[in-house]
Amino acid sequence: MPRAAVVYRKDQPMKIEEISLRPVGEHEVLVQIAACGVCHSDLSALNEFFACPTPVILGHEAAGIVQSVGSAVSAFAPGDAVLAAWSPACGHCRFCKRGRPQLCNLADDPGSRANDRVSAGGQTVTQFLGVGGFCEQTILADNALVKIDPTMPLDRAALLGCAVITGYGAVRYAAQVRAGDEVGVFGCGGIGLNIIQGARLQGASLIVAIDLDDTKLEMARRIGATHTLRGDAPDLHKTLRGMTRERAGLDFAFDAVGSVEIARVGFLAIAKGGEVILVGLAHQKDKLSISQIAAVTQEKVVRGTTNGSTDTWKTVPELIRLYQDHKLMLDELVSRTYALDDVNQAMDDLRSGRNARGVVVMG
Repeated sequence: MPRAAVVYRKDQPMKIEEISLRPVGEHEVLVQIAACGVCHSDLSALNEFFACPTPVILGHEAAGIVQSVGSAVSAFAPGDAVLAAWSPACGHCRFCKRGRPQLCNLADDPGSRANDRVSAGGQTVTQFLGVGGFCEQTILADNALVKIDPTMPLDRAALLGCAVITGYGAVRYAAQVRAGDEVGVFGCGGIGLNIIQGARLQGASLIVAIDLDDTKLEMARRIGATHTLRGDAPDLHKTLRGMTRERAGLDFAFDAVGSVEIARVGFLAIAKGGEVILVGLAHQKDKLSISQIAAVTQEKVVRGTTNGSTDTWKTVPELIRLYQDHKLMLDELVSRTYALDDVNQAMDDLRSGRNARGVVVMG
């Protein structure tokens, strides 16, 4: 029987359990998981930031090999290499038809159809974000999977499922950064680092990384930041403006942390016509206050992006090509790999900020 890391109580470590899988449905795929990235969203579920019933299997940056498919599945076959898409797309709602699958109605509750596939000890176990990738084998919906190049290392492909596609997409598709633009990135975790390298790939002339951790700032330089700043520096928005051409301000400020205070500082730091791109999630009770007059008279914009505003099925192959052409840095992002038995250590290392990205590799 396959094993999985099951959360029974959010204040307790995950327990490695043997799991049972029900038969594969007609629009489902049985996947042998090879690797799963450790994302801050998984930690947020443990911290009660996300409403998530228990027992639950966390993990949503998952890649693996198809074992079998349901009777109505035509896009996948046994032996295919696949990446889980935590933001599924139905293909027929108003958002999918307009080319915005990241806003698909299914993405509002990607786990809604993932509550009866897995059980442990006779108890039904939920799959976090419809994936539940901290396991050796699982069932996934066919509209929540991307077929990938079989030569792509699966422990690197897993990162494309969230951190990389979100960060890269926030730059290329949400902000549409152009060569010569000046950007600031608040927060140099997994997503922030990929915003930085997305800006590098788009040809931004100034890429300022802002964080409270000097180790992360050094990593940001290796990934592509042209300058770094401590997040606790006084008058941060004035310093950022002073680094730009004519001291006019940034073209784009990315909040990869999820903080209304950071978003406010970003709003002060951007130039006329600039944009604050909200990538990280602040608590739903937190409200952002900005100057309406500045927004109108200076045409400043504050807006959010989910999944990097990408079409996952088009962007993942694009990212793989960039990696294969030695332009997208994935190897450098992986600070450490873990066995499934060490998943609690992986979460502890994430919590302490030790890793740019940790990856759980199945045996």
